[in-house]
Amino acid sequence: MVNDAVRQGVDEDGFPVGLKVSSRLRWQVREGRLPVVEAIRRAKRIAARRAKDDVMRSLGLVRVRGALGGSYWE
Repeated sequence: MVNDAVRQGVDEDGFPVGLKVSSRLRWQVREGRLPVVEAIRRAKRIAARRAKDDVMRSLGLVRVRGALGGSYWE
């Protein structure tokens, strides 16, 4: 690929080393179906949502689906 000295902190697929990326996103990038930048955005958004969900669960809240399709914590 590109010189390793230039891309320090990036794994073989082009993702930052500390970022947890699903195998599906990695596959989409390898196949050329999704740009790396968009895959990084999705992975960060998923990580932020999971962190928020963990905080809400640690507070004893439960995620509930609303009658119109939304979700909220109670």
